[in-house]
Amino acid sequence: MYLTKSTSITIVLIFAVVVRVLFAMYQPKPLITADSIGYYQLGVQMVENPRLETIISEFRTPLYPIFLASLSKLLGFNDGSTIADIQQLVGVAGVIIFFSFLIRMGFSRKTTLIFSLLTAGNILVFYWERALVTEGLATTTFIMSLLIFAHTLQTPRTKNFILLWISYGINFLLRPAFVFLPVVTLPFLFIVFKRRSEKLKVFITLLMSCLVPALYIVGNTVYHEYKGIQHVGDIDVLGRILEFDTPIEAGKAYSYFYESVTDYRNRKGNPMPFEFIKVTIP
Repeated sequence: MYLTKSTSITIVLIFAVVVRVLFAMYQPKPLITADSIGYYQLGVQMVENPRLETIISEFRTPLYPIFLASLSKLLGFNDGSTIADIQQLVGVAGVIIFFSFLIRMGFSRKTTLIFSLLTAGNILVFYWERALVTEGLATTTFIMSLLIFAHTLQTPRTKNFILLWISYGINFLLRPAFVFLPVVTLPFLFIVFKRRSEKLKVFITLLMSCLVPALYIVGNTVYHEYKGIQHVGDIDVLGRILEFDTPIEAGKAYSYFYESVTDYRNRKGNPMPFEFIKVTIP
């Protein structure tokens, strides 16, 4: 049976939605981790006091904290279920973007349909969409960059390079690990393109993409006296010691809560970090 592009997209869309609805029925509450609270608390500061000093943070890049706090303020945080639902919708959009990426890269319609369905039904993908952490959005933003990259590869217009630069910036501000994305991908375009004007566009895009994290480091240096993008806070380190049952000596360099964590572990308290906080902080 021959499947048109619109029919294939409809099948993928319906499947992606059904899988996520079923998972939301099974897991109605969002997955909240220790990091979720940190994102939310920082986001509240950024939203309520939108200055460079608060938006540029030494602990988290600002995109997800602002996303989480803004929606929480608009919708009311409650248990965060609505935010998780929105992230699932973003995830469905990500599956459709992935479908478009495969088509643009020249895969057959049948292959594209199969890979898109496998992605839509992959628990490693849709599971994290209900978690209030960056993974809930990062898959979609990453695939978005790949689609723009493929479009730029086929049509190296200036506007496509601008969109590519914007997508790299979004990925970095969402998850700093994506800082290497332009460094890994853009040299490929530089090799493929033959015209000098196209190579110049690639070079400028790479330069501008590297400028974003560089300016962020400058901001951290000026506002927080920290020469880097982000580091793990004391409570995060000690929280991981509790959660993953690592030796307490791993946090000895961090004085914050060190003695309390030692005592808490000796009393065999609940290993979840925020249960520890409830007991420790009056």
